[in-house]
Amino acid sequence: MDARPNYERAHFRCFPCGIVVRGLKRFVRHCTNVIHVAPYRCAYCNAGSTQHLRSLVRHLKNHHPNGENGLDGAGNVDDVDMNVDQNAEVNLENENDDLVDGGQHDDAEVSDHDANEEEGVELPGPDAIQDLCQAAARCTLNLRQASGVTTSAVQRFQVECNQMIRTVTDNNLIRVREFLTAEGIDSPASRALLQELQLEDPFRHVRSLKQQLNYFAREFGMVKPKTCFIGYRQDYFLNPATGQYEPVQVPMSFEYISIIETITSALSNPKIRNLIESETPSADGTIRSYLDGTRSQSRVLLTRYPKIIRLQLYWDDLEVVNALGSKTTIHKLAGFYVSIQNLPAIENSQLSSILLLALAHSEDLKVDNGFDSVLAPFLGELRKLESDRGVNIIVDGQPFVLRATLTTLVPGVSVASVS
Repeated sequence: MDARPNYERAHFRCFPCGIVVRGLKRFVRHCTNVIHVAPYRCAYCNAGSTQHLRSLVRHLKNHHPNGENGLDGAGNVDDVDMNVDQNAEVNLENENDDLVDGGQHDDAEVSDHDANEEEGVELPGPDAIQDLCQAAARCTLNLRQASGVTTSAVQRFQVECNQMIRTVTDNNLIRVREFLTAEGIDSPASRALLQELQLEDPFRHVRSLKQQLNYFAREFGMVKPKTCFIGYRQDYFLNPATGQYEPVQVPMSFEYISIIETITSALSNPKIRNLIESETPSADGTIRSYLDGTRSQSRVLLTRYPKIIRLQLYWDDLEVVNALGSKTTIHKLAGFYVSIQNLPAIENSQLSSILLLALAHSEDLKVDNGFDSVLAPFLGELRKLESDRGVNIIVDGQPFVLRATLTTLVPGVSVASVS
């Protein structure tokens, strides 16, 4: 059996940054790519110091092949600490003087050899930039979810935040460039590091409303609304030229959010999914939820599928302009919302548990079949959810049969009173 140490299976610890690297070749590459402060001193014999980490690695290999504690059962060298001594002086009289000058004649050989290796330590690259963009997008999403924050306020925040990031980045870039110049460091790794520090605008993907909707749907699973056309209704508008009211045909449409996609998005949250699965009827006879009433026991669908999603539908008008102004009736909207009754009351009392279903102009609901037209997409999906086949969806990578039913309709109730 070969008793020689296996340096490719050994673990080496870089003392300046605390990283443990497995394999001598990867450790050498880490030492050449990462900027550390020299000199470096051997932790075992404290014989001398060097400006080159490669020389220290070669010293460990030649004079301490088994480490301080020897080889373990797997043939690995125990963790090696490389201590940094800022004030250490080079001791040329020591018998281990190759620790000092050993890197001067083998640097090119080691660099050329490591450049051909497949494994190595990579500098922060696209992943770090992607994380910054996602953080900026999530910050924008949180602002959008907050009440009272306008679009102009969100855009202003993005501009100011980007300016602050650019200021910090430029200052760090200047300091790093000055450090590299003072130390005489000019390598492909250092140039790549300077290039990576030149960050772009992290909000560039979520500037406009269209960009935000596309990004939120792609990265965060947001359900995008769909515009549905109803028809035309006749209205009267003032003609400024004649001063008379003239009849015009006004197109009617509304925004609908798929209830199937909304429930699928909610079930992707493990907390929501666990609360729904853990729901049980009251054991002491107290009515605490819909399951404790007699109506739930009389419905065949609830008896056949006890864990079916129970939906509660709300509908009410809301003003989007000054309530004391003259445009209140014209711009009034009708909002349709749903909540999941399977959740505990404390969860349903939160505003985030009230899910938007549709938005329409209140005037459009007053025409013939206007109300039915707005609810038609919801009722079409509800028929699929109430069928025995259900709807096949994917939740956390696993197939799932989704079933839901409408248990309660509450007209004329605002979101504020529900939450």
